[in-house]
Amino acid sequence: MLVVILLFVALGLFGLKIYGIGKWNEEFLSLENTKALQALCAFGVILHHLSQRLKTPDVLSPFVDAGVLFVGVFLFCSGYGLIKSYQSKQNYLQGFIRRRLPSVLVPLYATIIIYLVYNLIEGQRFSPVEIVLFLTGFILINPQAWFAVAIVIFYIAFYIIFKYCKKERTAFWGMAVFLLVYTIICACLGHGGFWFQGEWWYNTCFLFLFGMLAGRFEGNIISFAKKRYAILTPVLIVLFFPVFILNLYMLKHVSYYANTPFQSDIPERFLCLSVQLPAIVLFVAAVLLITMKVRFNNKILQLLGQMTLELYLIQYLFIILLRSRFIQINNDVMYVLLVLILSTLTAFGLHILDTKIISLIGGKHRYLKRVESSIKQ
Repeated sequence: MLVVILLFVALGLFGLKIYGIGKWNEEFLSLENTKALQALCAFGVILHHLSQRLKTPDVLSPFVDAGVLFVGVFLFCSGYGLIKSYQSKQNYLQGFIRRRLPSVLVPLYATIIIYLVYNLIEGQRFSPVEIVLFLTGFILINPQAWFAVAIVIFYIAFYIIFKYCKKERTAFWGMAVFLLVYTIICACLGHGGFWFQGEWWYNTCFLFLFGMLAGRFEGNIISFAKKRYAILTPVLIVLFFPVFILNLYMLKHVSYYANTPFQSDIPERFLCLSVQLPAIVLFVAAVLLITMKVRFNNKILQLLGQMTLELYLIQYLFIILLRSRFIQINNDVMYVLLVLILSTLTAFGLHILDTKIISLIGGKHRYLKRVESSIKQ
């Protein structure tokens, strides 16, 4: 299994450009660089999910509890990209819902259909009401689809808040209040099969706001980081490890889990979050500081960065398919490699299909711009 970890590391290092003393990757938060970073994180998420299903789980032990860190990077980049577009594009909120939501909803519903068909072929039987709930997404037939639902909710909240708040500062505070209320609701609902039930719905959500704040105060933050880079970077990296270890201790001995909603262990969930969230923030901050000194010139990562959502949504299908009554891959290494390869190839095909569907929703001109952007990157 070491070969899988080495391939993951090699994917990140291949074509990497390193900047020397006094030199910086001024484009470390560019669309090209963040997309490549998100592609690497997408594979990290897949390895995280795989690490929980292996016959010998220790072989991917570095990824067992790391999924939340990679998701934090995704949400930070989403919030950052949103606020930069808002600041740089005139009348950005005009037609925002029609432009933004299809890029998430089309991949989401395309994969919902795939998962529903798979479950029917696998022999499961659903009532007409259940099928409607699956197809609408109100019950997630793909448990990993929570991320797409959460992103859509955050986009809608951003649109409403920034559209109707007169002052930008008020809008940022409004977004903070929304995420706080969202977190409280999710934490109170406990675990279950419906929306908002599970700590994964909320334990990274504030990274979306932090990404927005980073975009808003980018100049000041980068200036501060450059002046103190030699001290700041190693301090954040070193600090991350004890905080993350404390987070693992809390998850093991306190835990988010409860058997039913609204139990008395709600304070314990917030206690876990109070340690886990700083660990995620430290990880994301450390990664971004590192990217100030490196640049992803890896064309593979840049291509994969265009289809991270499809990759994220489809990977669970192959995780269950390759160890199902249809196919049984017993060798862990072969199982992991096949999941990664099949997920990537399928995500590529889905991305092409999704792009064409989005073009029908947004118009041919929008489709051509999307394709042109993919080619350039």
